[in-house]
Amino acid sequence: MKPHSLFLNILLIGVFLLSLPTPELVSGEAPELRRSGVTPPTRMTAMNTLEALPPLLNIAAIATGEQHTCALTAGGGVKCWGHNFGGQVGDGTFINRSTPVNVSGLASGVSAVAAGGYHTCALTAGGGVKCWGINGNVTPVNVSGLSSGVSAIAGGGSHTCALTAGGGVKCWGDNDQGQLGDGTTTDSNTPVDVSGLASGVSAITAGGYHTCALTSGGGVKCWGFNFYGQLGDGTTIERHTPVDVSGLASGVSAITAGGYHTCARTSGGGIKCWGWNEYGQLGDGTTTTRLTKVNVSGLASGVSAITARWGHTCALTAEGGVKCWGWNNQGQLGDGTTDNRHTPVNVSGLSSGVSDIAAGKIHTCARTAEGGVKCWGSNLSGQLGDGTWEDHHTPADVVDPPILTKSYRSVGSQDGWVLESSETSSKGGTMNAAATVFHLGDDGQDRQYRAILSFNTSGMPDDAVITNVTLKIKKQGLAGTDPFTTHGNIMLDVRKGAFGGNNALQLADFQAAPSMKPTGTINNTPSSGWYPVIFIYYPPFPNIYNIYKYINLTGVTQFRLRFQKDDNDDLDDDYLIFHSGDAGTASNRPLLVIQYYVP
Repeated sequence: MKPHSLFLNILLIGVFLLSLPTPELVSGEAPELRRSGVTPPTRMTAMNTLEALPPLLNIAAIATGEQHTCALTAGGGVKCWGHNFGGQVGDGTFINRSTPVNVSGLASGVSAVAAGGYHTCALTAGGGVKCWGINGNVTPVNVSGLSSGVSAIAGGGSHTCALTAGGGVKCWGDNDQGQLGDGTTTDSNTPVDVSGLASGVSAITAGGYHTCALTSGGGVKCWGFNFYGQLGDGTTIERHTPVDVSGLASGVSAITAGGYHTCARTSGGGIKCWGWNEYGQLGDGTTTTRLTKVNVSGLASGVSAITARWGHTCALTAEGGVKCWGWNNQGQLGDGTTDNRHTPVNVSGLSSGVSDIAAGKIHTCARTAEGGVKCWGSNLSGQLGDGTWEDHHTPADVVDPPILTKSYRSVGSQDGWVLESSETSSKGGTMNAAATVFHLGDDGQDRQYRAILSFNTSGMPDDAVITNVTLKIKKQGLAGTDPFTTHGNIMLDVRKGAFGGNNALQLADFQAAPSMKPTGTINNTPSSGWYPVIFIYYPPFPNIYNIYKYINLTGVTQFRLRFQKDDNDDLDDDYLIFHSGDAGTASNRPLLVIQYYVP
């Protein structure tokens, strides 16, 4: 098999993140690790308080990616939750979310949503397409050339496809296996026409590295990676343009593509599958990979919808029940076990009342007839949306707690700058807690300036669960050379409480131990003079190494700011000047905004 560019993209992003100074826990904190992830960082109460959280309601459709989930609201808005390493949740951050958050800019006007491996796309009511995620966009951007005229969308592992109003198919993204269907293996950042499918298509689906189309005559065509026979043409030959699925020239009403397998629902309500079958995801009672279609055991009729992702498949029955089969290592089949199943089993508690289903890599979700959402399986990244990081082997309600906001300004009597005593001492020598500004950089003796910002964050309830933190500082001026050009980026350390054990600024704050370092960075990308903090999201332990854990709900939270490089050895003043908590204009003072909910 060829190396997959999705993994290369993830590797490159991981290398970038890991090139940042590795976050350190240096205050004696000993977070408890659990099998399915880590302890929720800001949970202050027993887990059973989650029963009080209101469920997510008024949902019109759902979509699942590898480890994230999205929902289309009845009002045409989009909410997402779960894994956010590529920004696929769309809230402008890279922080995993265990409850639904609004996708930026998509409060209304959306008619469909599709989730890929690490990206998400929305179809607007006007027939346009917007996407966000792994390619560097943490909020929705318009897809080039698709501002209108699209009737459906599908997200694959690292590619996306659109069905036009005229029945044609266009795809974009990775193409190393020919999954774009344009006759090449050249990746494309903009939509390209799928060869031979300019019209006559009624539905599309995208798998890990292959794509399929349902024709208006009820036939199925597939293209792309075919190592496991997922194209269904009786071979394992990779196809760069569409080929007919053997035996399915007509009589099909719906299709779904998993990681390396594909399934079709016949017009009579039966299910047929083909491709990879290591975990029994074809549902024929074996683990034998199939190059052509086989019947799913016990589902010759009575099925109204199907879904597949990596190694499992699920069906929605005409009575509104859900059955799943295949890989079950994290309970994604929903039968209360982690046993793989080679034939369909009932999802516990969902024998009726379901109107839509969606399978992720190792989780599954269902939309109820009442407009609620239930999910089950792995919850390592919060993809089940129940406010925890705990796996569930049976369905759990997705919750939608009301989000509250608190804003804080740095306390002027407690913040200020501390200047190093000598170039290499790494200790505070002089300080200023009364100035209306603070400095970051170095002075004419190559001594480093560090700054302390102090926020009284005790105004939130004891059981507040933090969902977002924003911090920004405003520039006042510059002395000498801009240190962003010579000193790297500004780094932030955080202390839950005061650095020196006393809220007031002290010389020892220069070197005092933080709770975590660094917790964030500031790049040279200001907006109207304001410099926002990019809080570090550390992939191996996303729920330990983030700012939420260190917000002090009962007192002061302090941040120490410093440039990555101590000085530039030029014996000149080179520092930026920022407004402090003593600034004469209150709106210029450093601002900390915290969003949270109360169980």
